[in-house]
Amino acid sequence: MRYNPGFLNSGMKGQPEGFEIRPDHQDKYLLIFKKTIYEFTLNEKNPLIFVHPDGTWYMPDRHFFTDQASIPRVLQTLVPKDRFIGPYLHDSCYRHKGLWVSRTQGRSWLFDDMLREEADELLRLMCIYDPFPTNRATAFAIWAGCRMGGWYGWGRGDERTPEMKNRIDDTKPPIAFA
Repeated sequence: MRYNPGFLNSGMKGQPEGFEIRPDHQDKYLLIFKKTIYEFTLNEKNPLIFVHPDGTWYMPDRHFFTDQASIPRVLQTLVPKDRFIGPYLHDSCYRHKGLWVSRTQGRSWLFDDMLREEADELLRLMCIYDPFPTNRATAFAIWAGCRMGGWYGWGRGDERTPEMKNRIDDTKPPIAFA
């Protein structure tokens, strides 16, 4: 069976919930701005999965913290930060420099190291194929913002050694996102 590009188990359009988020705390940055940090927990029975147009499936780690996209407040009127599901996978990818990947439609999963460019391109695609899709110009703007400001969050907080990369992280991780 071939799946259409987009999200499986997103909780949208009658699908089972693939994840749970809850506000954890607020962080201050640049001394004056505040943003809410959310704790993401994957539903292991029906996990959140993104199906790439080439048929590859992507899944985030089981547990991590996210800010649901680092969109500046002045731009959030144009692009609401909690509208898209892609930032959850993107934040997991930024923390670990990769995502869980299946090329067998979910029968087997391996952790796949990714370059930052690949993570940002995947975010652009996820915005286009979101349950509430955006136009290509908005997806490009989100991609460009990640390319300009995401360098700071890339790989911050990944405590796993290379031999542990293929085990789903079960610890309460530090915060790292872009």
